[in-house]
Formats: sequence, structure tokens, C-alpha cells
Amino acid sequence: MSRALAILLVAASVGCAPATEPDDLCARMAARCGGAFPGNWVSWCRSECVPEAARTIPCDLNEQCVLCDAARDDDNILYFGLPVDELEYMWTLTDTPREPIHPPTEPAPTGGAFLDSERSWNGEGHVGSWQAYDPFPRLHPFAPEGFCEPGPNRYTSDNVVGTTGAMVLRAERFADDATVLDGLTPPYCPDGRCLSGPYASCDMPPTGCQYREVPDSAGLGSSAQADRVDSTGAQPTYGYGHYRATFKAAGDTVGPQPGFVYAFFTQGNDACEGAAPNFETNTSELDIEVSSTEGEAGGMPFCTRDQTCLQVSTWVSSTQGIANYAGVLRHQVSGFRFRDRSTAAEYRTFGFDWQPEDVRFTYDRDPHDCDEQSGTCAVPESSLAICQHLRFVPRRPAPMHFQLWNAWWAGNVPRGTHAEMSVERVWHEPTSTPAAP
Repeated sequence: MSRALAILLVAASVGCAPATEPDDLCARMAARCGGAFPGNWVSWCRSECVPEAARTIPCDLNEQCVLCDAARDDDNILYFGLPVDELEYMWTLTDTPREPIHPPTEPAPTGGAFLDSERSWNGEGHVGSWQAYDPFPRLHPFAPEGFCEPGPNRYTSDNVVGTTGAMVLRAERFADDATVLDGLTPPYCPDGRCLSGPYASCDMPPTGCQYREVPDSAGLGSSAQADRVDSTGAQPTYGYGHYRATFKAAGDTVGPQPGFVYAFFTQGNDACEGAAPNFETNTSELDIEVSSTEGEAGGMPFCTRDQTCLQVSTWVSSTQGIANYAGVLRHQVSGFRFRDRSTAAEYRTFGFDWQPEDVRFTYDRDPHDCDEQSGTCAVPESSLAICQHLRFVPRRPAPMHFQLWNAWWAGNVPRGTHAEMSVERVWHEPTSTPAAP
């Protein structure tokens, strides 16, 4: 069956008007949906985020700027759109048109389907199936070697707790650098004093700074990371499939804070050959991050201090953050801005559907919406795909993480600032791994 015919059949099956010659659907939808909301809705519609089919098939499903898109398969129909009353599109950036080198084989994931919700947030030393990252539990809290770059951040299990209805991650920008550093003078991440992030880079010594920078004290503080583990404490890997997490960039009394990153992601750094990066494989990282920042970071435009943004990323660098493989960073990132930063303080369901050739990032304004993976959702209750990445799509399974951390590139965060991230529910449903060509 041709793709054009398949699109027509899917469009008819989900209630969309039959496909016709394009009549600048982006502009027509902007007049319908974007007129009352100033912003970049048309730019988003025409960006790399949105598949061609979604730009050319008229749709009359609802009034929240939902566009129709062909289903990827019979079990997973996603609709492209943008909740323009909540999110404003900013940009999509790709470092280079070069595509990644796909590995000759794709390892099978070791983890399977799961649903972690209210009954899961309990346990000693961990929260349900989520283990706090705490690389130096026996060190003095402010020992220099106890901090991990970027940041520099002191990750500790004390910052991951289970409550009645959520897993809560906590972070703090230290109030007084001079005191907590025991008289040492920042910057606080010279070689020999700081691990290279929660994940060591392939081509850096274990005591070097991963990003080859010298962060100042702007991000100095304690942070939190929770890794999904099995009954033995090992981190399973997760591959192609359906990922959703219901979380908010807030606690019960603390809202979104500038200078912190609230993240749900998969990441694995096993694509190494000895101490050198292995560019013939495909390291995996898929990111959903909520953050408020000052100025720019890495040449990308971000929010100002009084705003909050949503960023989604695909990575296939075996040394994340450093240009490699002929100078290619191998990273695609799209940015959205919350029109009201208080929205990020409310539960929303963020997610992605990961397949070998694309990743579709999703957003649910109602955290209790039906999960379309069940196949029983009415269209207005299913996830809205806000972006599709076709560049630098990982093909290797990776562990799953939540993280709340002080970003040194995020500007001068007021000392003593506290931040919290609350996770109500997280689930994964795998799809089968295609046979290697």
C-alpha cells in the first residue's frame, strides 16, 4: 500500500476530512487557533518537529489545534498539535544534517513493561523501584571529591524521598560557598577533584570534568537523581516503546525555580572501546527537561528568569556535550515555553514514543487522560504529539532516570534557593525490536 493511500485511510478512520491539495494548513490553523494567542504557532507547524502529513491533512477533531497524522501502526495512533493556551513553540536546532552511524546490531533491552504509581513510592534506601544516585555516601558532605560535574553537584540519597502520593526529588543552591567548601576557593571543578558527571565520558579520565569546562560556583549545590533498578539493584535498559511520566516542577510548597533542571530521560554511556569513544555505535539519550534559565547556554536561546521552558532532545554522542565524530555534536533539541510558568507547577504527563527512525514527544494537559497505549482512548483524551525528531535517533537501549540538578549555565541562582520535583506516575510499554538488516 502506498503511503499516500495509507494516510487517506487513516485520516478517514479517525474522523479527519479527506486529504486534499495543501492549502497552507499551517496558516489556516493559525487563524483558527493562534489568533487569540500571540506566539510561534505557525513556525512550529512548519518546523522539523511536525511531520509533512500533519501539515497537509485538514482535521476537525477539537479546538486545541490538533492536527491529524497518519498512525505509525494500528496500535499507536498519535495526533500532532500544540496546546497553544499552555505552550509556545520556540525553536528546533540540529547541529548538522549528518545522520548517525547505526550499529550493526541492536542489543535487546533487559527491562520490560512497568507502571510505578502511588503504591510504588515506598522503601528504605530507595523509593519503590527507583534508587537514589549517591556516589559518595561515606564522604563528608562538602568534601571536594564528593561533587559531580556538571554543576558542580553533590548527589545524595537524602534528596530522594517517597511520600503518600509521589516520589519527590529535592535540590538546593548552597547558601554560602566559603563555608561549604571548607575554605576552598571556587571554581570547584578542577581536574582531580570532580567526577565527570553522573555518567563518565568515554574519553576522559575518571577524575576529569566531563565538559572540559571550569564551572564557577553558580550551580554549586546538592542535587537528586533517581535511577530505575531491578531487585538486585542493577539498572535495566529500556528500548523502543512508549514512555510516559506524570510529574511537576514543584513540591507541595515550592514552585519552579530558575537555575534548576527537572528531567525525565533515558541515558546510557556504554558505547566505549577502552578509554576512547566508539563512534561506530549509537549511544542512547532521550531527554524531557523543564527549566528556567538566564541568557543562553551552548548557543541555544532559553527562557529568562521569570519564565519556564520545556525542552526535548535526542542524543547519539558517545561523549555527550563534546563535539566528536568529525566535529559533530549529534544532538537535536526543540524548545517550548510555558505561557504561564505556574503551569509547570501542576501535574502534566510528558512522554515519548521511541522507534528506530523517529522519536515523538508527547504532552497531556490532563494527567488523568486515557493512555492511548491501551487502544481504548477517545481522541480528545489521548496524548498530543508536540514534536517529532528524525535526526540522531538512538538505537541502543538505556537505563531510565529522573533528575533535579543545579545547572551552572543557568545563571546566578540566589543562594539558599530550594527546588523540588514531584513524580506521581511513570510507566513504560516496550515494542518489539526490529530484526537487524
